[in-house]
Amino acid sequence: MKAALKANVHAAVLESYGVPASEAEFLAELFVMLLDGHNAVTTDGVKRVLGREPRDRDFTAFARGAAGDGAWSR
Repeated sequence: MKAALKANVHAAVLESYGVPASEAEFLAELFVMLLDGHNAVTTDGVKRVLGREPRDRDFTAFARGAAGDGAWSR
């Protein structure tokens, strides 16, 4: 029930910025689904695809390194 309330509040905020009600409702429910924790489990996908363990750094560190290397200025 708590997630549904958050979805309703989020949808209302989106609507207050001019997002059509049907889109706001869809986006709010999508966020609830994505953030409900069911995607929190890690798998061995990187190892299976790349043949190595993933590097031990978070996305922020990756993005800073890539930006420093000029990844978005090319």
